Amino acid sequence: MTATTIHLNIGAQSHTPRGARPLGELFATAYQGARRLAGLFHREPTHFESVQAVLQMAREYERTQPGFAADLRAAACRFDGELDR
Repeated sequence: MTATTIHLNIGAQSHTPRGARPLGELFATAYQGARRLAGLFHREPTHFESVQAVLQMAREYERTQPGFAADLRAAACRFDGELDR
């Protein structure tokens, strides 16, 4: 006995609930508006805040990973010196 495969080219039928598309579009528009609104309140940290954050991270790693903490401090000092040029 041999196996036979038959390929039927039938288009996929959409069975979406009524109102799903307008509701999805409404949700997408609201989501994009919320992201745009949140972007208005986002600001980049200042140079000083960035250096302080890296130094704080170095203090947190000091006991468990002193080598990594030293690397963080060196990076913060190097970054701090780049703006003096």
